[in-house]
Formats: sequence, C-alpha cells, structure tokens
Amino acid sequence: MPDEDQEKPLRRAPGDPPQFSQEGANGAARRGTPWGTMKALLLRVSCAALLAAAAGAQTASFTTHGTACALGGSSRVVGSSTIRLSGTLPIVGSTYTVTTTGPARTSGVLMFSSMANFAGIDLSPIGMPGCRQYISSTHFTIPIVLDAQGVSRTTMSNPLSTPLGTTLYFQARILVPGANAAGALTSALGIARAGTEPDLSVAEIAQFAPIVRIHPAEEYRPMSPDEFIARSRFRHHRGWQSDQGFNRNTLSWVTTNSHDAAYYGIPTNVLEAYTLHANGQNRRPRDSNCGDSYNVFLQSPGRLTGPTAPTGVVPAYYHYRRVGSRHEIQYWWFCGFNDSFATFNHQGDWEHVTVRVENRAIVSVYFASHEGGSHVALNAGLRFVNGRPLVYMAKGSHASYPTTGTWMAGVDVTSDLGPQWDTSRLLRPLATQPWRNYAGAWGEVGSISTTTGPLGPWHKRNGQ
Repeated sequence: MPDEDQEKPLRRAPGDPPQFSQEGANGAARRGTPWGTMKALLLRVSCAALLAAAAGAQTASFTTHGTACALGGSSRVVGSSTIRLSGTLPIVGSTYTVTTTGPARTSGVLMFSSMANFAGIDLSPIGMPGCRQYISSTHFTIPIVLDAQGVSRTTMSNPLSTPLGTTLYFQARILVPGANAAGALTSALGIARAGTEPDLSVAEIAQFAPIVRIHPAEEYRPMSPDEFIARSRFRHHRGWQSDQGFNRNTLSWVTTNSHDAAYYGIPTNVLEAYTLHANGQNRRPRDSNCGDSYNVFLQSPGRLTGPTAPTGVVPAYYHYRRVGSRHEIQYWWFCGFNDSFATFNHQGDWEHVTVRVENRAIVSVYFASHEGGSHVALNAGLRFVNGRPLVYMAKGSHASYPTTGTWMAGVDVTSDLGPQWDTSRLLRPLATQPWRNYAGAWGEVGSISTTTGPLGPWHKRNGQ
C-alpha cells in the first residue's frame, strides 16, 4: 500500500459506535471538529461564495431584452423581417462591436444611452404597431446603413478608466418603407455591461477543440484510458526483487506474475490512492523524480489500440486555465502503445496540444512532440477546419504537428489521408476523472525512463 508517510483515514473496529461531537448549536458540529473551528470554516466558505458572486458580476456581457417589431404581412422588403441587435463583449480597455441586422440596403440610427425603460413605450399611436421604444428619451444617435447582406457594425470604445459594471443600452430604429404606417422598425434593447473578460464556457472550450488527422498507416490509434485500465494489471515495481501484482479480490499486493482475472480491472479508487508522495515525488518507475517506495505501473497485455473511427467513441480531455487576459486550454488524448523510432517504444502514450485564446479567438497553438514542442501563431501556418485548429498526429509516436510532412530527420511522418477525429464530440474535463491523481506509470516498466509508460496528464498540466 502507499508509504507510511501518507496520511491515512482513521479507522474504527467493527461494531464501534459512530463518534459525534456535542459542541455547538443543536450538537450540529462535525465529528471531531470543535464548533468554533466549524464556524470559522463556514465563514470562509460563505466569504468565498460572495467573492465568487462579486467576481461574476464584474465580467463583461452583452444581452438583449424585450422584442423587436416585425414587418407587416403585405410587405415585400428584401431581408430579415425584424431588426436584431447583437454584440461582442464590452471588455474594459478594449473596443467592442454592436451589430445590427435587418432588411438589406436600408438605413437608420443606432440609439444609445445610460438609461432605459424595460417596460417599453408602445409605438402603435405613431403608426408602429407591435413596436416599443426601450431606450431612454435622453439618448445619443449614430447613423447606420445596412449593407447588401443586411448588416451594419458599429464599434464602441471601453477605455481602461471605465468602471466595472458600467452599462450602456442600445436600440436600433431602421427606416423600412411599407413596413407600417410610419415606415420604420425597432429592435429589442441591447444591454452592454462593461467588465473583465469572463472565463470560457464549456461550450466555448468545445468550439476550440482540435480536429486530429491520424496517419492512414497508424496501428495504435487513440483509445479510452478507462479501457486501458480495465485491460491491464496493476503492478508494484520492486527493483531487483520480483514485482508484485494487486489482487482486487483480496485488495492486497501479492508477489506473483499471475494473469488470473483477479489481477485485472483494478478499481480506479485503488489507483487514486497511489498519488504523489508527500514531498511531491511521483511513483513512476525509472522516473528522475520518482520516490523510493511503492513505485507502480499499469501493464497491458501487449500493444493495445483503439477504434478506426474514434469520433464520438474515444474521449479527449481538457484542462483550462487563465494567464491574465489569455485563455489556455490543454487537450489531452491517450493511445495504448507508442511505436516510436528504433527501440524507444513503450506501452501507454499521453499526448496533447495547448490552444491559446485571446478576445474569444485563437491566437496560437502549442504542438507537443516527444519531450518538447513548438508554438505556432495564427498567421504562421495554423490550419483550421470550420474554425477549429487542425492537428496532425505522427505515425507511431503520436507527436503533434501543424501540417503534413516529415519531422525530426524522418522519425515522424504526418499525412492528410488518414481518419479525421473530432475531439469535441466526446470531450471531458480532466479535473473530474477518477484516475486523475494516479502518479504511477501508464504502461510497463522499460529498461530506461524513455521506454517506461508515461506519467498521467494531471501531473503535467502546469507545463505548456
């Protein structure tokens, strides 16, 4: 089992009664926790929740309220039958865009104000049935012209001096002859709240997930790490002594090389117990940072591979972080075998790319390959499929590259002719995986570190 220096849960003998503290109001304290400590903990949790809510209230947003009025049934005006507003995020210290869409080649004004009437004023009396004015009567106007596609874009500025939470309201009024007696239509109310850039949503993270091109001759395709665990034995590497296997029936280590079913499909909570040592060292045999006891590994029965069409079947995993105004998303995937050059192959293979996003747009991608990788900026050779970054997986090594070709003096080869894997179709958060903290090797022990199964991605997430 894990080292003696690892914290262990308290145990009680079978039949011993549960222990409860009688301190605090109604004896509500948690077992073994003084009431004063519990109150302090609750206060910290409450403060953290309030701070989180306050932070959320300071993020930029553009929303709409109310309804737009539509063209009359007899109108033959070309384009949208209503006037619509949309906008990019009004982030403090940057510009944002308010977009008006409607009938093509029409004109009008974009009204804006710091005040609005959310109930709206009925404009039926002036010949605009179904229309309402939400913008305050005290407002500014900007002339706008909708182009041949029925679109007009207006750029607004948010100086650094803009207080967080400052709100501007927008409404468009477009002249549309024949739309009604007044010959004009109004949009719904646009609400731009100035603030900091919010974190990416799960949906946005999926929108930036890469499309992976797999080499047509690839033998060891991406597979689920859960399947790898289920088909592997969990082993304890003991150096010059015989290795041990973990028996899931007895929940114990046994000095044996048995392939009995009891040594396969070890529960993930057992793997999770073998996390980093208290001093931060891992448990991967042959690793330069491994501890001196209970170094462990998963050993699969040979060279495992995944399905020929992994989209929607094989999961990819994401890890998201912020670096100032930049968003960084690591996308990880697993292969059962790395058939690298010469004799440097090994069981298990975790690979990844890091997509960097600013102002909700990709600015660069880091392509991990072997022990390093390369950053490729937006205008320096990145390829996209429907706005998603394209990643080429090298045959055998599974290293990531931005295009087709031969790399590392012919060691790695990428191709456009193989299967295409859409990682967004089955994308999971790395942080919630049941094997996340496992700090042993994902694959058998080789003669050196390079030929030993890799460490898991959670312990590499702070890299590039």
